[in-house]
Amino acid sequence: MLTRRTFLGIAAGAAITVRPAFGETFPARPVKALLGLSPGGGADLLARILFRSMEAELHQPIVLENRPGAGTTLAAEGTARAEPDGYTMYVATGSYVTSAVLLRERGATLQRSGRGLLDALAPVSLMFTAPYCIAARRGSGLDSIQDVLAQARRRPGELTYASSGMGSQPHFAGELFQSATGTRLLHVPYKGLGPAIVGVLGEQVQLVFSDMNSVFPRHRNGEMKILAVTGDARPALAPDIPTMKESGIAGMDIAAWQGYLVPARTPAARIDVLASAIDRSLRDPAVRDRVLENAGVPADTSPAHFRAFLEKETRLYRRLAESAGIKAGY
Repeated sequence: MLTRRTFLGIAAGAAITVRPAFGETFPARPVKALLGLSPGGGADLLARILFRSMEAELHQPIVLENRPGAGTTLAAEGTARAEPDGYTMYVATGSYVTSAVLLRERGATLQRSGRGLLDALAPVSLMFTAPYCIAARRGSGLDSIQDVLAQARRRPGELTYASSGMGSQPHFAGELFQSATGTRLLHVPYKGLGPAIVGVLGEQVQLVFSDMNSVFPRHRNGEMKILAVTGDARPALAPDIPTMKESGIAGMDIAAWQGYLVPARTPAARIDVLASAIDRSLRDPAVRDRVLENAGVPADTSPAHFRAFLEKETRLYRRLAESAGIKAGY
């Protein structure tokens, strides 16, 4: 039987186009991709690197449009309202799921379709995952996870941690840490990870939860110390940094990630074309090396795998939103 995974493998070795019954080769014109973040950030740069490689596979340009705002939901909604023809993609990060979960809790739906964000888009490919981390300023006296736990248990609710905002993925990471360790920290939301990191360096807060890539330059130059990372293995960029599991903390199953979706009801054949192009592009050393340089781990790219990943993410964030009373900050 020809499974979706088998189809992707066959397509990866052939020309990545599809000619449907009505005669049009796909893609026959440029593809647009919407990203809910500003230009110049990690997600933006990695998407552009991937798209350069994909353009060689698809023989069509991919035009990236930055549409920041409302926790990345403006770009997600713009994609959901596009024609389901494969010519509009959404560049998703972890905030896609956190925002969709929080908007669902507020009863928000897409005006035209009446569906929530999680049902309005169809998965194409998970590009990579990357570890989350907890970090402190060097010289703060918090040199290990054990130091954090000792202080948090000695003075519950006094140890502060920064995030990139209420309802952000770093906020969820902080709540998951408290749940996993039985501690109580004081959350200090900032407007972005950059200001949150500056807050730690300026001794306004003691800790920050973040994707590893955002903190690693400060760790490398000695200003900050990453105390532990999520995931099953130590990061290749810095094998001296222990994992949460090594540090005795189970259940910190949270990661940064980047993936691609299209409007619901996009034909499966066109989704497969896009997924195959991403799959081949991730084998391109120019793409793969940049993912690794950003602390990422290139991912399995089948649509089914990405769907299962999103379902698991959704269960995690819904549980945390309900147990911690997390609300959207936008």
